[in-house]
Amino acid sequence: MRSSAEEAIGGGITAQSCYFILTGPSTVTCQNVVDLHFEKDRYIPFTSVSGSFLSDGDFISFYEITCCVNGKTIHKGPLDRLERKRTGGRWKYKFSSKGYTAMLGQNEPVPRMNYNVNLASLAEMNKTIPNVVYQGGTLTVNYVYVKEKSTIWDAITAYGYKAYSIFPYIYQTNTVRVTPVSEKQISYNDAPIVSCGKLTDRRKLISEAYMADADGNYTHSYKNASASSVNIVRTKYYALDRQWLSSPVTGLTAKVKYSQRAGNQVFLTYIGFNGEELYDKASLTSGVCAFGTYSIGRVEINIRDMRILTTVTCYPDGNT
Repeated sequence: MRSSAEEAIGGGITAQSCYFILTGPSTVTCQNVVDLHFEKDRYIPFTSVSGSFLSDGDFISFYEITCCVNGKTIHKGPLDRLERKRTGGRWKYKFSSKGYTAMLGQNEPVPRMNYNVNLASLAEMNKTIPNVVYQGGTLTVNYVYVKEKSTIWDAITAYGYKAYSIFPYIYQTNTVRVTPVSEKQISYNDAPIVSCGKLTDRRKLISEAYMADADGNYTHSYKNASASSVNIVRTKYYALDRQWLSSPVTGLTAKVKYSQRAGNQVFLTYIGFNGEELYDKASLTSGVCAFGTYSIGRVEINIRDMRILTTVTCYPDGNT
């Protein structure tokens, strides 16, 4: 029997609370879910999902999956892998998928200087990716340089930091944003929490960064006080980067800031799913797990044994 807390927050699986929509020769809805694992992270340019379901239908030629949990569409992307296997007298499907925005990191744009671009014009002048939407009305920057062997996501990342001093992220399923949207604040004071904690990760932290000037001298520098304060010495030297010709220190700042991504974390796992989105505010102000209020940096959903568990992680890493 489920507890009243599980009933209130939707901790158990029903055909309505979790289902998959498969697209191929036709569109079908699969409700007999066995398990699901979903991830979405502020610093990863796509959602990802894997799982399994039971069905007697033959869907091996289908190419797209949409995942819905508690009335919210959490993922839409190509079926990267789909297996159909007969076991225990039933047909079981296992699948994995990344959101369509993953292709932004798999496509190389034309190497060139892109002048007077905003987010949408920068992305769309290089390659159109199906089902990917870009935040509208963003600032125009003087240029974004695309070098050989870089990706569209690399160009978007450079644009985001030039325009807003922020790293881009994926909103909802396949929308690229460079300014945060905080739709709601969620209190977990009364949530059925099953675990919680904090984490510090300094393995990638850069303490000093230098960039060469036109003469090859490393005259441009940025020092990270948060690294030196904990005795981290990790120095990097970069060649003159055409991306940051007019503002080399800004370029170095971006590299150092990116090195401290997710360096500080607070997290909790609770029964259910409350429709969390990146940059929503997570608040836990009472109990032994209390951490205050921070914006959400990562959402994980695990469904197994007829129960939904959601892990919410916040990144107080100085990059918001």
